[in-house]
This record gives sequence, structure tokens and C-alpha cells, in this order.
Amino acid sequence: MRKIIATSLVSILMLMSLSMAAFAENSTSSLSEQQIQAKFQELSQKYDLNEPFSPEDAAFVKQYAVTVPQTGGVTTYSLPWGTGKHFIGNGLGYYSSVKTEGYTKVSIGIVNNSVEVNMNTSDTSQTYHSKIKNSVGFQAFGLVGSDGVGIVADFTLSSEGSNVNYNKLLDEKNFLASVAYWYISPKGYVEDTSGSQTIGVTYD
Repeated sequence: MRKIIATSLVSILMLMSLSMAAFAENSTSSLSEQQIQAKFQELSQKYDLNEPFSPEDAAFVKQYAVTVPQTGGVTTYSLPWGTGKHFIGNGLGYYSSVKTEGYTKVSIGIVNNSVEVNMNTSDTSQTYHSKIKNSVGFQAFGLVGSDGVGIVADFTLSSEGSNVNYNKLLDEKNFLASVAYWYISPKGYVEDTSGSQTIGVTYD
């Protein structure tokens, strides 16, 4: 009888260990870039500026947003053809000839900050479309209240053209805030009478 009880206890403990391991793996699994962007957009709609996040949303920001170094200063990236962090993306199916490419530069100071973008969405086959658009969404997060996290800046830079085969966005936005984390999401967009598509990008 004791042997049976001991065996049962071992089996239960093994099942509990497997369940806990599966839970841990699931809770730390990475999200796709599309899922991450969708979640950040959800946060923009869910919270006002300087409104404290729930613990779950604050944890998401800390995991997926860029963390500003404790020493402050400027976060920059250098390229042969400019200063910024390079990204590129291509359309799918009917819009496979449409390409979005460019770079962004985020400069974070103590309270003075700026976001710069230089990007282009174009049809490499020179086909004209009803609309081509570029946009860059930016969110900055900082300390809210005594120990909370919230949105301290939230804006979009964009440009669009009608009946064109390309569109360029060259812009800069300065803002005042104490930033601890930030997230940026460039994307292209093409539209015709027969349909439309958002061009997602990935950074190098």
C-alpha cells in the first residue's frame, strides 16, 4: 500500500512539474511583430496620457519596448547613407512589387527628445496606384505617479499621395517628456479600387 501511495505521489509531482513548465513556456513565449504592434495600438486607445497602466500592460511595455539607458543621452544608429535604424518591407500577392524602406532615428534626452524619419514606399514596377502612404507611429512611456508606468507621448508622422507610384516621408517631431521606454512602428500602405494592403517592415 505504501509503495502504491508513493508511486502515486511521484506521478502527481511529475504532472505538476510538467504543467508548471508548460505554463512558464507559454507565458514567456514571444509574440510576432504584428501582434506586438496591435497590442501597442490597443494601449494607445485604452489609456490617456499620464494614466497609470495595469500591472499586466506595464509588464508588456517593459518586455517589448526599447529601454532608455539609465545614463540618458542619445540613442542613434549610423548607416553609410544616413543616420538612423534601417528597415525594409515588401508587399504580398498583387502588391508584391511595392516596397517600403527607410530609417528612423530616436533621440532621447533628459526631457528633450526627438523622432526623425526618412522613408519611401514605391512600386518597383512603376505601376501607379490610387493612394500610397507612409506612416510612423511612436509611443513613449515613463514614470506615472509614485511607481506606475504610462504613456507620456503618442503621435504619428505620415504622408500620402494620390495616383502615384511612390511616396516619401521626411519629417521630425520634437517633444518634452521624461522617457523610460519607447516603441516605434513604421509602415507603408497602398490602395486601389480593387483593394488595399499595409506593408509591414522589419529592422536590420
